[in-house]
Amino acid sequence: MGKKKGTTGSGASASAAKVGLDWCASTICKREENKMRMLGLISSAESDFFHPGSASRPRPPKGFSLWQLTPNSILHLSIFITLFEAFLGIDPHWGLWRKILYVKRHNGIDGPPVVGGVGFIVRKEVNYFDYPMKESVQGWRQKWFYLRHIPVSGRRSNLPPFEDVLSAVPKKFWQNTLTAEESALDDQLYEKVLDLKNAEGLTMCGTEVVSVFLKRRVQPLMSRPHHLWMYNGSSDKSRIRSTDVSEEDLRDEVSRLTRLSQKDNIVMTSAHPPLDLKHLPAKASTVAQCYPPTPESGVAPEDDDASEETEDERHIF
Repeated sequence: MGKKKGTTGSGASASAAKVGLDWCASTICKREENKMRMLGLISSAESDFFHPGSASRPRPPKGFSLWQLTPNSILHLSIFITLFEAFLGIDPHWGLWRKILYVKRHNGIDGPPVVGGVGFIVRKEVNYFDYPMKESVQGWRQKWFYLRHIPVSGRRSNLPPFEDVLSAVPKKFWQNTLTAEESALDDQLYEKVLDLKNAEGLTMCGTEVVSVFLKRRVQPLMSRPHHLWMYNGSSDKSRIRSTDVSEEDLRDEVSRLTRLSQKDNIVMTSAHPPLDLKHLPAKASTVAQCYPPTPESGVAPEDDDASEETEDERHIF
């Protein structure tokens, strides 16, 4: 007699993929909610925050999520966007992103975790910022909650609807195959990054970049009215909070996003001052814009055929 086929749990994907860490009940508390509200990370209206209660799987009334990415991966995105907008004065470039980072599926003993099963990793052969990332963020997978989606006039929202899937599916476009023309342009941009990193005999580690969006009270991943090089000070409409952050609080926030302690030398100012409305780029950029393929752009990423994957490709896409 053949073995009886198993079934997936309630609310889970119909996929039979084996996973390790699954969703669990949230441990988010009122103190953490208030801290996020104080920092301007979430809406000031308490009605826009929904505690999931005892639910062990998200069932948001109207929800969007970046839950498949690890916290360090979201930080990588924020650093990359700030680097391009606030220091190079151009749009973030998809080609250079692929040159510097790759995507890795994280696997545990029992399989990949459902939450945070995908991460952006800096390539070993690339000379990039030696940012002191935290090696572990304790308990972050249990800190989930719901936020009301509030449309803002004149801004778009590209976050996909929440979909409870068990594992990430590799995409062919993550194999980072670049044409000769793309590679030449990426090399030029890469040299600009290196010049910025090693300016005036000093080597930036990346905390200087993080300090920019924290001090300006701007979230790089949010839909914003303009780029960071158009930032115009405390009245800027892209700020998530109107009050300024003190140097002491800025140091605390930068430290919190690294493995550094208060005893370490945390550099928060770069040799190259960040761009803003009073310090615009010297000349208009002639770099061709390059964005990742999305359904909106008319380029639909193709799925990988799992049967063609090599041992290494099962963890990188």
